[in-house]
Amino acid sequence: MADKLDALFQQARRTAGASRAKQVNADDRARSGGDHPHAEAASDRDRLVLIEGKDGRLRYLLDGEEVRVGDELEVYVNADNGWLYGTFQWTGRERHAPSLRVKLGIPEDPSGYAGELDATLPKHARVRRA
Repeated sequence: MADKLDALFQQARRTAGASRAKQVNADDRARSGGDHPHAEAASDRDRLVLIEGKDGRLRYLLDGEEVRVGDELEVYVNADNGWLYGTFQWTGRERHAPSLRVKLGIPEDPSGYAGELDATLPKHARVRRA
């Protein structure tokens, strides 16, 4: 009996997670301009997509491959600044947005290290592996 209950709860978590992931991805598309002709939205190949795995855990994919904490990524900033390099950070919780951790240098000292900055990744960001 307990095994059947566990299986039912696991199936319910999968169904709820798939529904949440679909809604999050639909919201991402809407925020990034959706099908609006003047919006420069990221394609599915160069944006992070939130899914729920078979084990019930949420994860981000980039071009079909899982992105893990510490993976080296680049995010497109704009035409003037181009791509910004850093490492992927995420708590694993749906309500927490992923971020890019960027190392900061000292302009007067090229070998100097000033610390790190975590920049939240916008939902519509263009991202690629470094």
